[in-house]
Amino acid sequence: MNCLKQEFGDFEPPLSYAPCPDPELWLTSIGPSPAKVFSIVRRITGRSPNEVKALLEAGNFKIKAGWPVDVELGPTAEALQAVGASVVLRCP
Repeated sequence: MNCLKQEFGDFEPPLSYAPCPDPELWLTSIGPSPAKVFSIVRRITGRSPNEVKALLEAGNFKIKAGWPVDVELGPTAEALQAVGASVVLRCP
């Protein structure tokens, strides 16, 4: 290492490999069936009707996070897409 340091100078410190946060499922568009989207979001999040109504009125919001994606987020994404909503996976 000393020879390498003499030839190339000091090395940058190693990267920190902290755990990655879980991917998040976000609703980006309600689509043509707001009542069905309301029902799915309420069931998945456990939020009150008023909270879900406020989220749907605001628009773009996080529904839930989880890993593995196909198990934790896949069924919810499929259910929302089946009623015409648009969703996207985001990595924080």
